[in-house]
Amino acid sequence: MPLPVKPETYHHGNLSAALIEAALALIMEKGAGALTIREVASRAGVSHAAPYRHFADKSALMAELARQGFDLMVAQMRRRMAAFPKDPLMRLKYCGIGYIEFALAHPAHYRVMFGPWQDQKSTPEALKVSSSASFQTLVDAITACQAKGTVHGGDPMAKALSAWSMVHGFAMLVIDGLVHERAFGQALPAMMEGVVDSLYFGFGPGNQG
Repeated sequence: MPLPVKPETYHHGNLSAALIEAALALIMEKGAGALTIREVASRAGVSHAAPYRHFADKSALMAELARQGFDLMVAQMRRRMAAFPKDPLMRLKYCGIGYIEFALAHPAHYRVMFGPWQDQKSTPEALKVSSSASFQTLVDAITACQAKGTVHGGDPMAKALSAWSMVHGFAMLVIDGLVHERAFGQALPAMMEGVVDSLYFGFGPGNQG
């Protein structure tokens, strides 16, 4: 009978991906605060030292989860916007829809992306680039609408902050179980549409204040 393989000699085809998958599962079950390198290693079936080949510490692992999340979110936003190449207002609308869809489909990523674990002074450059891309996508969509006159003038950054606050707040309410279909008598897609559409009534050219 062959001897059992020791954890230290365990060979994993893609250890980094396995660790990320284990971390996301742990976050879904116990929350981001419960994440430890030791627990992630145990769930991935490797030695406690193995994760350090890819991640210097817990913060490095969390940063990679956040970076991956922002990249996935931007891809979903742009995928939804791409269906309306000649309609800036619809592109803006589906930028918001895509944002919420990502958050609801990837709640573990989402909690890490906006969690309190980050130290802004030591945020990895790759994470800064990925997180900035999501907000810039929204700013660009608003600027394009302003150029067409479908969104009133003013600072596009300020409008982007308003739009982001609305979709982020709605997404978190759903993820935390405070908004659900049975309570509001609407399917989630209809609620998403209503939240995003209400923003555009305020952004319309007739509502400039």
